[in-house]
Amino acid sequence: MKSLKKASRNVLACLEVKSSDKPVVITDKETEKLADPVIEKFNSITKENLLKVILEDWGERPLKELRKELKEEILNFKPTVSIYIAQAKKGELQKFRMPLIEFLLKKCNCRHAHMVGINEEIMRQGMSADYEKVKKTTDKVYKVLKNAKKIVVEAKDTKVEAKFDKRVKWIPCDGKIERQGKWSNLPEGEIFTCPTDVNGRVSAYMIGDFFSEKYGVLKDPLNIEIENARVVKIDSRNKELLEEFKEYINENENGDRVGEFAIGTLVGLKNFIGNLLQDEKFPGIHIAFGHPYPDRTKVDWDCPTHVDVIPVECSIWVDDKMIMKKGEFLSKYL
Repeated sequence: MKSLKKASRNVLACLEVKSSDKPVVITDKETEKLADPVIEKFNSITKENLLKVILEDWGERPLKELRKELKEEILNFKPTVSIYIAQAKKGELQKFRMPLIEFLLKKCNCRHAHMVGINEEIMRQGMSADYEKVKKTTDKVYKVLKNAKKIVVEAKDTKVEAKFDKRVKWIPCDGKIERQGKWSNLPEGEIFTCPTDVNGRVSAYMIGDFFSEKYGVLKDPLNIEIENARVVKIDSRNKELLEEFKEYINENENGDRVGEFAIGTLVGLKNFIGNLLQDEKFPGIHIAFGHPYPDRTKVDWDCPTHVDVIPVECSIWVDDKMIMKKGEFLSKYL
């Protein structure tokens, strides 16, 4: 494997790793080859004071629970920083990964980077991006969004209008994980919130959770009609995907409710690669049904599932002010 030094440096820079830190790296056999260069970089700074966890050592995938013994091992190590660098498996989001993030933040008080679904292509693209430029764009777009009342999006086979309450905050995610008890996906570059209302049609060419790995970039989109922030109709030529998606969003209360509206700010990406971890950061929008990140947005509802959908070639108007045309931010935001 070619050197992944730049991506590894960026991971540690985002986490602002110091020599006094104690990292825990949680990976799987499929992804271990990508975790090892990051571990090597950690070891050069933290003097090999590191705990490495292999998920397959703790049960058959998909893992059905966050075992007490694993929590004890991590707690006894007393980590200050943590990384989840492993693949997504069906059912693990609600049964294992979300409880793990909560444990690492609330019990261990870690600075946590979540790199689910990472692959070598992402390490060389999104994780090797110029994060100073990403931060600059994120800051500029956030200033426009933080008081937004309405956003209109037109994209390929898509037109949607979302409304927002100023009491529900926009969360800028620029890759900086600088304080204890904070977490972020890596690679990063987005600004998100929970909308008060969404209406329109979204044609999704990428879908989150385990759908990303299974289906990649869709040739036949999943078409979703939304009224009052709820899914009212879905269709697709891909009948297997259609049935799986219906089952997913109807599994739990609020699984069909829009919980996230986000604008990607990872500038420099050229195209979708079929992996949600990077593709949702692509300049444009993504919408998610389910979990609204209530710990951050402070909304008064929740859901254990969360699935993103991404249209392509987005043009975006914030309170009638255009900020993006066909997937390209206007120059003033770069």
